[in-house]
Amino acid sequence: MNGPDNLLDAPAAGVPLPRVRNHTAFPSQYYQMADVQDQVFHVMVSRLTYNMRQADAEGIIQLARHQHPLVEADQFYGEPNTSAILQESDFAPYKPRCDLLFNHAVAHTPDGKPQQRWAVGVRVGDWIKKLTVTGPRLMERSLLAGWTLTEPKPVLSVPIRYEHAWGGTCQWPRQTQPDAEPELLERDAHNPIGCGYAPAAWIKKSRVADVDAPAIESFGRPFTVSDALRQRYPVVGLGAVGRHWQPRIALAGTYDQDWKAKRWPRLPLDFDFGYWNCAPEDQQIDYPTGGEQVVLFGLHPQGEMRFRLPRPELKLLLHLEAGVPLFKPLVTDTLIFDLKAFELTMVQRALVSASAGVAAMELGTWDIEAARKANALALQENAHGH
Repeated sequence: MNGPDNLLDAPAAGVPLPRVRNHTAFPSQYYQMADVQDQVFHVMVSRLTYNMRQADAEGIIQLARHQHPLVEADQFYGEPNTSAILQESDFAPYKPRCDLLFNHAVAHTPDGKPQQRWAVGVRVGDWIKKLTVTGPRLMERSLLAGWTLTEPKPVLSVPIRYEHAWGGTCQWPRQTQPDAEPELLERDAHNPIGCGYAPAAWIKKSRVADVDAPAIESFGRPFTVSDALRQRYPVVGLGAVGRHWQPRIALAGTYDQDWKAKRWPRLPLDFDFGYWNCAPEDQQIDYPTGGEQVVLFGLHPQGEMRFRLPRPELKLLLHLEAGVPLFKPLVTDTLIFDLKAFELTMVQRALVSASAGVAAMELGTWDIEAARKANALALQENAHGH
């Protein structure tokens, strides 16, 4: 045999590749995916980077000088899966809604003086989210009083990361030998990297006297001793949630013996493409069209920031095997606000069914109305010519 052996058969077949041409300077990639009915579709994804410090007279931010490449694999702030996600791979097949993500977000006190607690917020068009942050505090435990909550220490800033939100993982023994199974391992399904989660079985084993309390609260819903006793509180943040966290993982479908026998490696029939939206559910919006006003309150040392979203004009020109060429616009399904570099990343995507018979696709910024008028004029001239 001239080649590698022991290869698995590929029961999921692709379709012939169309000719692809990118007429823009934006990092872009073509690939194929399939839906739950095993219908193949073409995908084109592009990443555009904007400078949040530069805006035109209308307040619309401008393209950054350096365009960042597409993200090929998930990136984390620290160790994979044990720290917050910085950004996920751009190669999602389809996102039903637009993710709003705020990376390197830090809450700053409004007056530049240390405070125990304050509110911050973000707005994109009609969408608004507010949250409250606090200084460090502890859930203290005693045999007589149970849990008590200390007063937050005054601070100037709080990083808005899921490590500081409700959740956590508890293991006993805390340190184990490599490849050794811990005696006890429990995780908060909604945020296994957070703080405050301390189940009774772990408390009994570890005999800890205190646990870090969450420093990020739901706006208007302070974390209380009752929440500590119930061991339940909303997970609050501004970044992407983990692929294996609830409620996201519930959308991934059922991978049981029946799926293994009948569907592998294709998607389970109950897969929900909303799984590919990595923002919290309250940070998923309809695809923006551009021009929406963005307000960042409490996320910059100098105070409030305001600007408008750009109006990208990326389109696909589809050359079909039969029929006239067609234009298809890309939709914006991911907005990543980098509050450290003050850059906005806009990820745009277009899907085309393989059954449409696409022979070639071109990515560009054509003026559709101008093209329509030119085509109409050409048809009119041809008619008069004959």
